[in-house]
Amino acid sequence: MGITGTGKPRSAKRGDVDVPRCVKGGRRRWRAGIAVPLMMAAAGAHAESWKFEPFVNLSETFTNNVLLQPNDTRKSDWVTELTPGARITEAGAHSSLIGLVSLPTLLYARTSSENQVVPNINLLGKLELSGVSHLLKTLKNNDVRTDKVAVVKAQIEAGTYDDEKKLDAAVDKLLDDLLK
Repeated sequence: MGITGTGKPRSAKRGDVDVPRCVKGGRRRWRAGIAVPLMMAAAGAHAESWKFEPFVNLSETFTNNVLLQPNDTRKSDWVTELTPGARITEAGAHSSLIGLVSLPTLLYARTSSENQVVPNINLLGKLELSGVSHLLKTLKNNDVRTDKVAVVKAQIEAGTYDDEKKLDAAVDKLLDDLLK
């Protein structure tokens, strides 16, 4: 992500949060980066199990060649990396989500024109769109009562199985199972 502006980074005060202006995209991206994990956590109020674990990492590095230049033009600098973020997990009956959302921010002491925010989102999820998966699971479990199957087979072969009441009951049960 590029930088707009030069010299010392200025900031625009928004509530209690200083928003770096030297970050390309300014306040809009900063707010979006904070809002996305919060919206995901709020949206999970109706899910079965959401876990939102916020974190902040801070590291300081000294380099003698901050711009990766040849020996005669290289500059040394202190680089501070501040990384706020959140680990997100959700486990529902028909969905799951696991991932990490973070906003690594690099702040340079002497070469502030290199300051940058690099949003990082790594999410892996599964969403079940079909309502018949529970029927497929039942079939996979082989929960078949062979004694009942044998009785029905015998009735079919004898021609005594077809009955309007049985057909209506079977259709009603099938519809109930499909609409679960």
